[in-house]
Parts: sequence; structure tokens; C-alpha cells
Amino acid sequence: MRAAWGCLALVAAAPRHEQQDALQSHQLKRWYDCVDPSGEAYGAAWLAHRDTVLAHRIDKKIAENTNMETGGWIPRELATPRQSVDLYDCGVEHLSWLERRIGLRDARGEAKETLDAELLDHLGARAERLRRRSARARTASPHRLSTVAVFPFFATSPDCGAQGRKRVIQVCFNVVLSTCSAADAAFARTSSGLPFFDVLLSDCHLDSQKRGRFFKPRAPARVVLAERRAANPSAGRRSLLGALTVARVREKLKSAKAWAPFHYVYYSEADQVLHVRDARRVIAVVDEGHYVSPHRMQPLAHPVDLPALAVKANQLWLPRWSRDDLRRIRNVGDYDNVTEVPAGAPHDMCCVGRARCDGAPGVMGSRATWSPWKVDAPALRLVKYDGSLAMIAAHQGNYGQLLFRGCTPVHEHNAALHGCPA
Repeated sequence: MRAAWGCLALVAAAPRHEQQDALQSHQLKRWYDCVDPSGEAYGAAWLAHRDTVLAHRIDKKIAENTNMETGGWIPRELATPRQSVDLYDCGVEHLSWLERRIGLRDARGEAKETLDAELLDHLGARAERLRRRSARARTASPHRLSTVAVFPFFATSPDCGAQGRKRVIQVCFNVVLSTCSAADAAFARTSSGLPFFDVLLSDCHLDSQKRGRFFKPRAPARVVLAERRAANPSAGRRSLLGALTVARVREKLKSAKAWAPFHYVYYSEADQVLHVRDARRVIAVVDEGHYVSPHRMQPLAHPVDLPALAVKANQLWLPRWSRDDLRRIRNVGDYDNVTEVPAGAPHDMCCVGRARCDGAPGVMGSRATWSPWKVDAPALRLVKYDGSLAMIAAHQGNYGQLLFRGCTPVHEHNAALHGCPA
């Protein structure tokens, strides 16, 4: 502890330009460059400098040949992604992974109604807690006010009314909703009651010789499979909303006076909750040549969040892999095996290592150290961070094979100040 404070005291005594250099060096020790071209740098979200976004060329021809995930990759063509060494410094909670994992979209009957209600109650309580926290933070730092957050949003399903739409939107500073649906845009502008900074509406229609003109904001799996079997296999991958969202942001940064104060852009798919320990640490490592890609953390269907899952009768409709998940959870410590981590986590850390994502062995976090979830008793730990759903304590390493760049939760005095070992 004395050594850490002594280092900061020396920085404070130095000339201003040396202070900035020393603080920048100190901040960079909490991050690693993720240069991997195969997917490890993907978090479906990013924080980038406005110059990085403005320098990118996104025209309609490019957008028409992209998928939803393209929006999450766009800065990588011009800048290097950075990820935090400590999982708690910057990560996103991937909510729809839980929905797919548990099979709620296909469930029926009383168990479906019960689990839906439990999940919505959990998310509703968290949304209210975040709303209160946001209201208390109206005197925000200049860095936060210079950041615009934007997310693509599509909720025109008949099952998603006004309350359904509203439940999936969190309140924070300078939030921009981007959509291809006039109904969603009207909801956001007039009836949501949420203080959106702006609403971006794009045209997500495509022309096809086989189907004529059709609407393609995103690509449902069954449509992708059908179109890949058709004459044009690339058509199934076309979903425009992600790329067009970034294109609209670029246009606004170039021409809208109201957007002039923004120096940073945070982009995220709408099914993710951002967890950041200290926003200043994140902003400090973003420049024209580097952007931040958060760790993507995967929630599990766990009885600590959905008590009905502990009842055997409610497990009968679950897909095989969800029953396997419950068995694995029991095998690694029954249902009370989740580490609770508070907001800010001043005395907690979870170090994923400093490997550069390039596959080189010998460094903590390299692919040789990844842990599988598809085993009877996984070595991976589970955490709840700031009231989140129970999540695997890891960044996704290989999404398809469920291999994770895991970490071990540590609780000790001022762990966040000390940081992960070099």
C-alpha cells in the first residue's frame, strides 16, 4: 500500500507533462492490446475516439454485405482494441445469451410464465436501481458528458409492447437509440418517457432478385439458413442495423452541432449491460489509434436469479444444454457457489492475464490457459457483479466451443488500487 501511494506522490510532484506521461503509463498497466483477428477482441461493444469513427468509410455497399456483428468490429479496421487485465474494470453482461441458453423463446406453459416473470422482475428492479443511480449522477464529469452512447434497437415483435420495449432500455447520459423501425423510433421519441439525446432512423431494406425488396434489420437464424441454401448464400448474412448505426453516428459527428461536444463514442448491442469500475480509467486509454473492447461475460440460468429453476418439475422443458448447465453448477459447489461483487469493487479483482490475443503461449490468458465450460465440473468460477445475473468469471475465448479466458475472484483490501500482477 505504501509503495502504491509513494508512486502516486512522486507523480504529483513532477512537472505537468511528466505527470500526464506517468499517469498514462500507470493506466496502461491495467490493459493489454488484443490484436487477435479471430474473434477474441469482439465484445459486441466498443468505446472509440470520434476521430476513429470519422476516419472510417461506411457506405451503403459495405453495409449491405455485413451482419449484425459488423457494428461491433468497425473500429478494428483503423485502431487496436484494448481490454482490461482485471475483468471488473470493463465488461458487458450479455443478456440474450441467457435467453438462448435457457430456451425461453421456445418454452410453453406454467414454467415459461413463472421464469419469464422472475427474469423480468430481476431486470426491472435493476433498471430502477440504475435509474436512481443515474439521477444522482447528473453532475457528471466532463469526460462522461463528452461521450455519446448509441445502440441498435429492434423490438417490433407482436410480443413486445410498450412496457416490453421500455424494460430493455437503461437510462444513462447522452444515450442515442438507433433503429430501422418507424414504430420503435416513434416510441422512443414520444411515448417511452426516457430522455434520449437523439433517435436515429435508417432504411434497412434490401433488393433481391429472388425476394424483391425486403426488410433486413437483423437476420433470424432460420432465415440465414434458408438463404444460405438459396442461390445467393451471402444474403443470409446481411443484416444492416449494426453497420448503419455506426454510419448514422458518423454523419451526426460530421454535421450536427448538438454532437460537436462529443469526443468519444460508445457503441453496444442492445442486449448488453455495461459494468465499469472507473470510467476515467477507460477513457484514459482511448485515443485515435486505440479503442476499448469490453470483456463479454456470459450469464447462466442459475437458481440464485431464477428460483423456479431449483424445482425439478420446472426443468423438464429445458433444452439439454440448460439441464447440463444446472448439473455443472451443482458439481462445482451446489447453488450457493456465486461470488458477490459490489459496484465499484474497491476490494475485489479478477485477473484474466496479459496475453495479447495473438495465440502466443507462455503468458497468463493465452489460449493454452483457457478453460472449457463443457465438462462435468468446470474450473471456471461464477460471479454476480453489481447485482448482475450470475455470470461466468471470464471473457469469452471461443464462443462456439464455450472456451473461456477465465479468472479467479480475489477479495483483499484495496485490490483495485494495487491492480493485477505484472
